[in-house]
Amino acid sequence: MIDTVRHSTTLENGITVLSEEALYAHRTAVAVSVMAGGIHEPTEKAGLAHLLEHVLFRGTATRPGPSLREAIEDLGGFINGQTFQDRTTYTGTVILENLTDTVALLADMVMNPTLDDDDIELEKQIVEDENCRGCFGCSMNESFFEAAYPDQRMSQPVIGYEDTVKALTREDLAAFHETYYTGGNITVAVCGNVSHDKVVEMVREAFAGVPEGKKSVWPALEYDGGDLQMTTSSSESDVWIGFDFTDLSNDEKRCIAMFADILGGHAQSRLMQELREKRGLVYNVSAEIDIYARRDVLRIFLQGPSAKFGEICDLAAEVILDSATNLSEAELTKAMRRHHIGEIMSLDGLEGRVEDMVTDVSDLGWITDPAERYQGYLALTVKQITTAATKMLSKQPTIIMSAPVRNAPKLGKLRQKLDPTQKSGGFLQMFKRAG
Repeated sequence: MIDTVRHSTTLENGITVLSEEALYAHRTAVAVSVMAGGIHEPTEKAGLAHLLEHVLFRGTATRPGPSLREAIEDLGGFINGQTFQDRTTYTGTVILENLTDTVALLADMVMNPTLDDDDIELEKQIVEDENCRGCFGCSMNESFFEAAYPDQRMSQPVIGYEDTVKALTREDLAAFHETYYTGGNITVAVCGNVSHDKVVEMVREAFAGVPEGKKSVWPALEYDGGDLQMTTSSSESDVWIGFDFTDLSNDEKRCIAMFADILGGHAQSRLMQELREKRGLVYNVSAEIDIYARRDVLRIFLQGPSAKFGEICDLAAEVILDSATNLSEAELTKAMRRHHIGEIMSLDGLEGRVEDMVTDVSDLGWITDPAERYQGYLALTVKQITTAATKMLSKQPTIIMSAPVRNAPKLGKLRQKLDPTQKSGGFLQMFKRAG
């Protein structure tokens, strides 16, 4: 049983304060999340939210650069920032006695940046240096979003492009900060051995004077289910297959999360067993749930030798479809056991629990009850999971391939194999008949 309670309070200036008590903990995790990410940028200013996140670590009106860095070091913990498609989050992990000072420091960084021109130029260079342009994984990821959300803000990388970042000015950063870094867009979450009332008190004091402002406007996003085939001469090939399930109910989304675990979420998963352990066809395989800007997507990743890529794709499609229609009670029982173990172990991960809370606010607009969610997963049935999975597979998937032309399967045929309305006996059924 998950015995933990989360609290939520909205301050007078619109700031959402979240907390979860962890009476056993010797450290405390805190996050300041701002509803301002890649999808809130104009296309011609791609990378703006990410650059601003970098510059905020360069100094405030009361703490110039060296003083800010010294203050962070004096806390003795870990302070970091990360920009996502839908938000920017500043996090800290410290001991309890330093929590008040950490919240005050993060508030000062978030609300009072100096935005010095020299700092901006320096951070532009750092952003350029960290841009893994040409990295295979990033290329596949960017290609996935370009195919899934063509001509939409979700298709532009959070880090931006070389020309758009280079053209950003102090005025651009100041205007973005003024628009989005306001009370109505800020969530502060804390997990540790501290009461909710004390968390509310320290947040109210640290963020005093912050205007409520206007809440972020979410652009309309349409999942296209497109595809892209990248030609390569490599001896290794990859395929990414994605299914959007945003419009499913909350119970159905839980079913998809359980389905993803059974399909490819671990070493004993269906895809791993059928493609790697039994036949040695792939090097890597996984199935993951991604939540970006209030879109829920199941993404499946497979990597193997180019010479066998057609066979890999055909068999993977059959495993995916078979998993959505022929789950066993034993598989569900094991999946529930893994979920139980994961939930119990997550109680020790304070940083993950803080991230879970701010993700709830970003994706849902409220925080979920961990105990209720836990019971919801354990109440799922095989029928519910297969029904939800089949419903998801009936939608057009996004398919991204990197493979030699001669080895790549026809995208139309692969889509057909993934379609639950199509009947086909294939490699998997043949192997099953053979025993």
